[in-house]
Amino acid sequence: MRATIRRAKYADLVIDVTAAMAQLEIDDCATYYRLTEVDRPGREPEITEEVLSGYQVRSHISHQLLVAMEEIEQSSPDEVTILRTSPYVFQPGGRQRGTYSKVC
Repeated sequence: MRATIRRAKYADLVIDVTAAMAQLEIDDCATYYRLTEVDRPGREPEITEEVLSGYQVRSHISHQLLVAMEEIEQSSPDEVTILRTSPYVFQPGGRQRGTYSKVC
């Protein structure tokens, strides 16, 4: 599954996020590892890591898609990637990639 989130109109944003979340395969009871990479012009890349429950992953992805992220991709039930590819979208700017991998 791959989806692009349209941001021009609020109605399109909500429709796209709702449709993407409906197709997402996340085990709410499983544990996931989150790796976030932020690449800002003129700065060193920032990398953060975190362990989350499936329920937290679902909530976090939904929030990130509504606020800033532009794409979501899931090639298997064990991994989800969300992306912000436009370097100018929101503060603090830059490109961002979040990968959620199922641990157990």
